[in-house]
Amino acid sequence: MYSLKILTLLFAVLIMTGKSAMAQDSHYLFSGYTSAGFESKDGDHSFVTGNFAPVFLYSHGDRFLVETELKIGYGHGGVSTDLEYLNLGYILNDYFTIRAGKFLSRFNTYNDRFHAAWINKMPNDPLGLGHHDLLALPSEFGVELSGGAYLGGPKINYAFFVSNGLALDVDDHDPAVNIDFTKFSNHNNSYAVGGRFGILPLDDSSLEIGVGSHYNNKIGEPHTPYEEVSSFSWSADLNYLRQNISWLAGKIDLRAQMNSMLIDRFHILLDQSKF
Repeated sequence: MYSLKILTLLFAVLIMTGKSAMAQDSHYLFSGYTSAGFESKDGDHSFVTGNFAPVFLYSHGDRFLVETELKIGYGHGGVSTDLEYLNLGYILNDYFTIRAGKFLSRFNTYNDRFHAAWINKMPNDPLGLGHHDLLALPSEFGVELSGGAYLGGPKINYAFFVSNGLALDVDDHDPAVNIDFTKFSNHNNSYAVGGRFGILPLDDSSLEIGVGSHYNNKIGEPHTPYEEVSSFSWSADLNYLRQNISWLAGKIDLRAQMNSMLIDRFHILLDQSKF
């Protein structure tokens, strides 16, 4: 029912601006990237990973946008397929764009801007942001309002979202506790809220400083002792890009980011008959 309402709202917005938008051309771009990995360790060497990521972008008129990326990869003994993002966007005005669907999380800058292999040329993702050691959602499934503004010198950008969030995975037969970052459906009827605020204080926009937060109430399974457990994450990032430095005959590109995740304390009620 909620999915139907959201889709209906999006189509209603499109129809209200339809007369002016329909008279304009539609544009699309098919792009993407591919990469491969080679590993040499303790005398053993092998090609270990690779992926192909086609990207499709579509715009209708000056306001209606669609973006999607499919990632097909191999590694760790198998082939995987993942929908990185697929969302509908609508430009409300010069300061706000709304989009709905699956989108890269703007809780921090790495997932949204730098995670692609053709940008991040290191062999691994930064600690806490890889697929096997996540401390933050790489993507959100929900609705986001984002934009930016020029303040006569400094610039600011911002993003606020409501999403299905994450889930606490507790097994009463196993003392290990996991956080599920991949659930598409809403968990325990509790949505995550978050966003990021960034400022570019210099006139040449070479420096950007940002902070983000992500709060998710009730991440535990409903009707269990863990259903009231909540999580709070925060991030801080700094990006500095200086182009065309004469004495260096190149550029300086500096990126830094810090993530933190806090989970409510709780006691695991183990089934002692299994130990």
